[in-house]
Amino acid sequence: MPHKAARFAFWWVMRKDLRILFRDRTAVVFIFGLPLIFAFIFGLIYSKAGRQGGAGISLRILAVNNDEGNSSKTFLAALHQMGLQVVPAKSIGQLRNAVLTGEYPAGLVIPSNFTTLLKGWAEHAVLGQDALSVPLLVYIDPAQTQFESLTKASIEGAVQRTLAPLIQQAVVQKVPPLYRNFAQRMLERQNQQPPVALLVHDRADKKGVAAPSPGDQVMPGLIIYFIFFMANSVAVTLIQERQEGTLRRMRCAPISPGQILVGKMLARVVVGAVQVAMLMELGKAFLNFSIGAAFLGQLLIIALCLFAAVGLGLLIAAIGRTQEQIQGLTTLALLVMGFLSGCLIPRELLPHFVQQLSYITPHAWALDAYDDLLLRHLPFSVAAMPMAILAGFGVIFFVFALLRFQYD
Repeated sequence: MPHKAARFAFWWVMRKDLRILFRDRTAVVFIFGLPLIFAFIFGLIYSKAGRQGGAGISLRILAVNNDEGNSSKTFLAALHQMGLQVVPAKSIGQLRNAVLTGEYPAGLVIPSNFTTLLKGWAEHAVLGQDALSVPLLVYIDPAQTQFESLTKASIEGAVQRTLAPLIQQAVVQKVPPLYRNFAQRMLERQNQQPPVALLVHDRADKKGVAAPSPGDQVMPGLIIYFIFFMANSVAVTLIQERQEGTLRRMRCAPISPGQILVGKMLARVVVGAVQVAMLMELGKAFLNFSIGAAFLGQLLIIALCLFAAVGLGLLIAAIGRTQEQIQGLTTLALLVMGFLSGCLIPRELLPHFVQQLSYITPHAWALDAYDDLLLRHLPFSVAAMPMAILAGFGVIFFVFALLRFQYD
């Protein structure tokens, strides 16, 4: 390499890495195909979630209705309002087999005297007398017990909605005839006008600002996660070149360690940019992802994520000794950081101390910046701090990788 071109040696390192990468068709399919498959699966899960996602995700349960009264019909309608999709079953045997074999997560059997028992319970309640509970038989799939609490809460809520008009009717019957019509009108008016009115305010109430789509809520986490997952391949590639002697041969050329690392960083930035572009287009097509919203801010976050992710991979390679050691530890660490930071599951579902712990990862700061710009529609100055911290992660990773760099 001519000496006058030595200062541009990183460019040749980048081209070499890209040529080697694209010769391996399996690696290309893995790098670009896996994120798309992952995003597609998440899209199927979340496509009905969110305020612009349609009817929302509902739980399907089987039901056998042995009661012919009005209360059972009201009860089933209330279950639907509570978010359960009730599918009628022909018999208890069919219901039991369908639930216990995993076809449905839950099943419900309504007894033949359901309406009579509810009316009797309401009359006893008005008189202040104890009444027997109304039996409802519920089957839960042993492999889907995570839905048990949701099913039970929905059934109990539907029973309360069904019982309310029966109690009101029993109360009216106890009112003297002279005031009975007045009491009936007051109870009907109370049903028509709830005592509270929910006034929900968010940034979407601003003129010209659309409510966040499912893609706006899901895609940033996936984009950040897969950008940082590149750290694994960056580390493995550098270890391979060290073991094969490629880095040792570069030592004979007028190339500094910094130029080698910058060249490898630029090669992975190119790959990551293509990967992110494909993810964003997929999110736009299937999840209505807002690519145009805060576009420059999104580009800056993505660029900082690429910088930090490649720096992390270079640091791992500088510390690690063998390819097997790096692949196992890096994959595990990146998965943990993905879940911990909120990229794969909402951070709000995690315990409070885990939410605070998540900020030891660069993922969490990148996700905060994305949320500030894309979901909260806050000014760029608000997102500047998490972006600066994200950039700080990248600088620290790169500097330590440079200090620990070894040709052999």
